[in-house]
Amino acid sequence: MRIAHKYWCVIFLCFALIGLALETHAVDGKAVYQQHCATCHETAEGRTPSRAKLEGLTTEAIVQALETGVMRVIGQWSLDGPKRVAVAEYLTGKSIDPSWASEKTLACTEPLKFADDPFAAPHWNGWGVDQENSRFQPERMARLSKEDVKKLELQWAYAFPAETVMEAPPSIIDGKMLIGSRSGKVHLLDAATGCNYWSFQADASIKNAIQIQTIGVDGRLVAFFGDISGMIYSVDAKTGRLIWKIRADTHAAARIVGGFQVHDGALYAPLSSLEEGMATDPAYQCCSFRGSVLKIDAETGRVIWQSYTIEEPAISQG
Repeated sequence: MRIAHKYWCVIFLCFALIGLALETHAVDGKAVYQQHCATCHETAEGRTPSRAKLEGLTTEAIVQALETGVMRVIGQWSLDGPKRVAVAEYLTGKSIDPSWASEKTLACTEPLKFADDPFAAPHWNGWGVDQENSRFQPERMARLSKEDVKKLELQWAYAFPAETVMEAPPSIIDGKMLIGSRSGKVHLLDAATGCNYWSFQADASIKNAIQIQTIGVDGRLVAFFGDISGMIYSVDAKTGRLIWKIRADTHAAARIVGGFQVHDGALYAPLSSLEEGMATDPAYQCCSFRGSVLKIDAETGRVIWQSYTIEEPAISQG
């Protein structure tokens, strides 16, 4: 009896999932928590969430945080897949749902359109709004006076599934809002209604502000942003499709959190790290990361130069 190839694939996937489930349940989630998590979360201070807050999250949200989110350094450096799932299930008391996915809600019904000059309308582009990073919006651009501010009211609210914190500031251009999330999703919303035109899934959490720019001789409208795994993205703002992406640095702790600038066809991107998270491992040789700024051809993603804050590379003393 012959079985079609696609059925073999289904059978293999089922056995793989069963194997992962058995391996996960063989891991003591409490022991993983005590060894890798309790030191910070049992006596949480500042931005560190307490154990009680972790217990209120979904299992999937904790796994995501350990795999690609804010705890990626610990989750990838010190834990494997079964341990990440086990500690998440221990904290929430709920088994992970491998089919879980956030649902797209309030999709825009009207087609997406941008003006010929999208920067003529009131906008806030990137972190600093101008190339001096003044973070100042003049009244002529805001078209909002001091007297108008007290009249402002909530117009709409947009929920980010499984999210508890939003860290990426929004960029607004031509009546559209671009914003990234901890889950690594970037959303293009209608600023007037909150409906969703498109979403793009990055490899890891988005913390920096999205920079929008017209690029090339055809004036293509492009969104630039980075994630906390050190990837830099160029995405078509009209379609949400990836144009290019590059890894900014080979260091495992490299991350993008700072704002970008675009000038004369070049993208300037700052690079930082969360190497202190890796330094909690006694076997880790600290400190090897060097902060830097990259100059990138905005149209192609080619790195033109990378300037380090510390010129000399780290030398191992082991």
